[in-house]
Amino acid sequence: MRVMRCICIGWLCLALSGCPSSSQQVKKENPMVRLRRQLRSSKASVRVQAIKEMGQYGEKARPAIPMLHRAMIQDRSSQVRQAALRALQDIGPVAIPKWLVALASRDPEVKKIARSGLSRMSSGDAAQLAVSLNSPLSVVRQATLSKLKELGPGAKPALPVLIKHLKDQEVEVREAAARAIGQMGPAGIKAMDPLVECLIANKAWWRVRVAVAWALGELGPKAASTAPQIANLMQDKDSDVGKAAMKALIKLGPAVIKPLSETVMDNSWQVKLQVAKLLGMMGAKGAPGTKILINIIGESDTEVRKHAVISLGKIGPGAAAAVPALTKLLHTQKEERVIWKNTVLSLVRIGPAGHTALLQAMQHKELWWLPPKVGEMLGELGDKLGKPGMPLLSKTLQSEKWEVRLTTTMIVRKLGPSAAPLVKTLIQALQDKDDRVKNGVAKALGSIGSQAKSALPALKKVLEDKSTPAKLKTSVQQAIQKIKSS
Repeated sequence: MRVMRCICIGWLCLALSGCPSSSQQVKKENPMVRLRRQLRSSKASVRVQAIKEMGQYGEKARPAIPMLHRAMIQDRSSQVRQAALRALQDIGPVAIPKWLVALASRDPEVKKIARSGLSRMSSGDAAQLAVSLNSPLSVVRQATLSKLKELGPGAKPALPVLIKHLKDQEVEVREAAARAIGQMGPAGIKAMDPLVECLIANKAWWRVRVAVAWALGELGPKAASTAPQIANLMQDKDSDVGKAAMKALIKLGPAVIKPLSETVMDNSWQVKLQVAKLLGMMGAKGAPGTKILINIIGESDTEVRKHAVISLGKIGPGAAAAVPALTKLLHTQKEERVIWKNTVLSLVRIGPAGHTALLQAMQHKELWWLPPKVGEMLGELGDKLGKPGMPLLSKTLQSEKWEVRLTTTMIVRKLGPSAAPLVKTLIQALQDKDDRVKNGVAKALGSIGSQAKSALPALKKVLEDKSTPAKLKTSVQQAIQKIKSS
């Protein structure tokens, strides 16, 4: 009996040792299987806990994405939906397209979590983020585009998808796609041709045209070949489109000059006007466009000609090739006053070549009317003459024609203290053979004020000269008084 008991106990021990314990069974069960089972629990707290554990596995929880996605959308418990959304965010970029749909959720808390997740995205998420551009939900597409725009050059992986959405059926999406591409800067250059196509296809949507024009400008000099298409926008019926086009061309810089030169003269006066303004805005960098401006000067529209003339002055010495064309305008007695005035200013700003042209024009026998006209306009320009105008006035003070010398003194009087660089030349002019010129010189020195103190000895010498006419003495006395009192 004792022997049989021992045998039974032995068999029992052997049997127990060969069977895994219940705890061992749990350990060998795949955790994700258990969590999926718990996710089907009728208790919300159990489902929430299971979801949180899934999120802790990160990318390893990828197989659970469909189940978490369903929970986020369909679960009756807000806490479960929120937990599912957070778990999807924890899984990583691969789950982005799934949880972004929460942006359209009716649950304000879920929507808030989705927005928060979107705000934390970086350039590393761009490729997966771009997948959401194919979402049937407009709110998701627009939010995605907004984020890609924010990423700037970091959104380059999404460029092919963004190009596709330049043809999206919704205007807002097309506009946002263009702006997202523009934010990439030069990194988005592959979108140049699609952007031009978008420009042509959206003649009825001004906001899209504005966005595309801006985007083309942001692509940089490599997009300069699109200048003619952008320039056409400057005559757009919507002023915002025209402004955007102008800014884009300025942004593209001097590289646009060559493509513009090939088309601008075949365009409307509105385009020519804006191109003239554009070249002036470039300043010295607009010098390669001098030929364009010379051609535009020959236009019949006064406003177009005026701005072409003004822009040549803004370019400065680099526009010296335009001096003959500008001088020709001075020789035209029927020319508008506003053109004359700006022609004089531009010749002054161009520098030595322009100064010589003005001086020669003022001394031309056939242009007897020109000295007073030019002189009057130089006087009106006042401080605008600045330093570039001083060498010219120094030359005209030494002109062979007394009319030119006298006109120059009148100009200096209007300039006042800003004509201080001319004091030395004015002192020499006090020895002029013509008393009318001397009288003008004295008044000019007086208008300069305290900065003309070095002229006091020369003025006193004229005053002490017994042959000095009474009228000239009066002007000299007044000049001395002004210089001392200022």
